[in-house]
Amino acid sequence: MRCTAVFYANMPLGIYTKRIDLDILCNANMPYCKYCNQPISKFDTDICPNCGGVSPIDPNYETMDITKRFDHFSGGPLYRSKSQKVAAILSMTWGFFGLHEFYIKRPKIGLAILIITLVLVGGLGSILAFAAHMHPALAYLIPFGADWLFFIVYGILFLKKDSPKDGEGEFLR
Repeated sequence: MRCTAVFYANMPLGIYTKRIDLDILCNANMPYCKYCNQPISKFDTDICPNCGGVSPIDPNYETMDITKRFDHFSGGPLYRSKSQKVAAILSMTWGFFGLHEFYIKRPKIGLAILIITLVLVGGLGSILAFAAHMHPALAYLIPFGADWLFFIVYGILFLKKDSPKDGEGEFLR
């Protein structure tokens, strides 16, 4: 069995999370049989379930305070959750480049948005410029403007999302 925990710290600028491996602490508070030295439940005071020894818990047994052995904010940087508002603003302003997806750590989707934008603006702009005989600047501005409007609407809808997550599965603040 693997013991892990996630600690949340509410700091002034947001919620920080830290995943911690607690293998050291899984059996830290359990008594050991005085005959076979295996961890047992503190409710097994009559017979050891491992070796069958009578009265396996030492009468001087005390539970240890595991908080003294464990500093839950040491050992690495804390993860600072990304902001939903910042992602929405990035979507409304620079969404056609996929910056909002790069911000929330989904680079594959961000790259796909960038490629789709280049193909849409370049392809549709070229078709409008050559087939419809439009001025080239206007021919490329029309699909770019449509793409920009799409990401403005997407950013507004992103703000209304109930509980969006980033690319690492953490909730946005």
